[in-house]
Amino acid sequence: MVPNHVHAVLHLPASSGLSLYKALELLHQRTAALARRHLHGQLPHDADFWQPGFHEYAVADAAELARIRQYVLAHPQRLRLAERFHDWPYLYTELR
Repeated sequence: MVPNHVHAVLHLPASSGLSLYKALELLHQRTAALARRHLHGQLPHDADFWQPGFHEYAVADAAELARIRQYVLAHPQRLRLAERFHDWPYLYTELR
């Protein structure tokens, strides 16, 4: 996450029964609700939390996944928000 957007790698197992669109819709709904609770009245109730739209990119193989993960992890460093990606406080990664 950077100050004005999020980069994420999502894996949806076929058994989840979710489309990418539905998974992102749920992510947007839940994160917006949590943020509104934390901001407690600082946002107007009808204000948009997420901008509409997203870009998806289908990953072809393990090498490409590794390249994309590295891109996402290095993004704060490229923007000079952190010296190393480990120093960026909003970083979450779950590598399996």
